[in-house]
Amino acid sequence: MSRLILSAAVALLAACSPPNDGQSASNVAIPGFELDAVPALEEISRTRVTVKTDLLIAADTLAASAERFLAQPNENSLQTLRAAWETTHRHYAALSLFPEVTLDTDVDQWPIEPGYLDSLPGYPESGIIHDLTIDISPASLREQDGFTDPTEASLGFHPLEFLIFRKTVEDYSGSDTFTARRRQALAILTAELKASLEALETIPDGGNLTMALSRLFQHQSATLERVALSASALDQDPAAHPGYVVSSPGSLEEIQEIMNELYAPESALLGAASRIDKTIAAEIRETLDQSMATPASGDFLLPLQLAALSQQLAMLGYRLYPGT
Repeated sequence: MSRLILSAAVALLAACSPPNDGQSASNVAIPGFELDAVPALEEISRTRVTVKTDLLIAADTLAASAERFLAQPNENSLQTLRAAWETTHRHYAALSLFPEVTLDTDVDQWPIEPGYLDSLPGYPESGIIHDLTIDISPASLREQDGFTDPTEASLGFHPLEFLIFRKTVEDYSGSDTFTARRRQALAILTAELKASLEALETIPDGGNLTMALSRLFQHQSATLERVALSASALDQDPAAHPGYVVSSPGSLEEIQEIMNELYAPESALLGAASRIDKTIAAEIRETLDQSMATPASGDFLLPLQLAALSQQLAMLGYRLYPGT
């Protein structure tokens, strides 16, 4: 399957919606269903806590790696910093599967205009780093973030990604003014990202357990649709995106792994899904099995599989509670 056809297939799946046939409302009152919802939601809560804890640990490691790199710029410390960024972003992507966590959309703004922050090949004096009228400080970078457009990002994962993956050891080793400003920017972006991740709030979804579980399905459906469309766009036109971007494959794999854990064959969540609709629950498990079996050489199929999973979850949520 060509990548263009794949992208069209992902878009087609994302455009599908559960039919409003008036027949699903009767499925709201499943006898004793709230007894199934309790252990399922408890599983979700435990996994969410684990993912968030892993994220905060990774953010600490990222900050420490940045400090070590700036203290001693070399290839080893740069590779360690890059690996720490990837791990942190993977955990952040996984956390997006949980509706109780209020995510800061600015933290993961994508796409970005990389030349807004620093120089690009052919444009050696571009970006905030080379604009001496702009201070390199937390307050100034916050003010410049999304100044006239969201893609004009000076804070968050992807501007930091640009500084880590697009720049070299030599870009941080000189004694000139612009190197000093770049070093300052790297330190500030790392500290600001860590603070933003530590400030993430968790708001429990109280009240009706059936509705809470339905909202979980719908939230996961929307998240999977978004990442599948984003990944298929990258596959369709990779030349339109800067070569430093490494986040999409890792994020997809992390999301895939968390979904496989949440809907494991013996999990309470899959058991609750089976009580709602055995056919859809079986399809969810089958899709996850197929995605986990996809070899590395077939990674371009993963967006399509996640898009299919998105629609299965949307239908499951609708079957449980048509009003969500």
